Amino acid sequence: MYFEIELHERWLVPELDAPFALARVACALSGLALAIGWERTRPYRRVPRQANRAWANLGLWGVGAALAPLLPLVVGLAAAAWAASAGVGLLHQLAVPWPVALLATVLVLDATSWLLHRLYHALPLLWRVHRIHHSDIHLSATTGVRFHPLEVALSACVRAAAVVALGADALGVAAFEGLLLLASQLQHADVRLPSGVEVWLRRVLVTPDLHRIHHSLRRQEADSNYGTVLTLWDRLGGTLRTEPAPARISVGLPDGPAADPDSLVGLLALPFRSTRGAPLAQSTRCAVSARESLAPKRNAG
Repeated sequence: MYFEIELHERWLVPELDAPFALARVACALSGLALAIGWERTRPYRRVPRQANRAWANLGLWGVGAALAPLLPLVVGLAAAAWAASAGVGLLHQLAVPWPVALLATVLVLDATSWLLHRLYHALPLLWRVHRIHHSDIHLSATTGVRFHPLEVALSACVRAAAVVALGADALGVAAFEGLLLLASQLQHADVRLPSGVEVWLRRVLVTPDLHRIHHSLRRQEADSNYGTVLTLWDRLGGTLRTEPAPARISVGLPDGPAADPDSLVGLLALPFRSTRGAPLAQSTRCAVSARESLAPKRNAG
């Protein structure tokens, strides 16, 4: 097998867990600063600057600070180290150069995140924690860190299982986690790429316009564009959607503004609150029609 063992050992020694966590935090803060600066200087929709909402989003990230920098990366690296020492996983059974293993790791983890994202929308119990992310009615850079700590922890564990099954490359794990953070913040920012760049880039990567469709109130639009970094999996799964134009999209939860808390406590409590009236599975799929029927009246008034 042609893995660079010395390189892996250098990346996996326990003493380097803290520097990796700090590097991940630095990556997240850099991406957040870039996205906020971009949407401040060249905003797309000029969303209302609601300090409470932004601080609630950042506060939610702060509550999960022990998870966000540590679990996804350190758990992933620990899983890769265990798989390597035990000889477990597909890549450890094949003679592949480490660059190929690195690329395979990024691709498999991105595909795993795509599949998990679909499950977050399809299964009522998982939707309870994921709807915190979709409850933001004004997409901005801080929406990219609006995830409940339970979702952060669960996603980290699922990706770790994928790391073990694949026998994933440690460099690939680190690279993917960095890409995931940067992509999440830029995709949710209140920005729009030049049309030529947008059309070219979306052939490979998830762009802000594509992801904005996923946050739509309309079921047929929200049930699309689950990708995290690459658009490949939505293309293969038949869930890629490029219309309508972002200007025609209203974002938020199908169960209405009442499910859009702008406080940190409200966001943390949201998974434990029932949706209004209909069972959760029904509300996430069907109640959108009621919200849509109200939208024209509200806009007309």
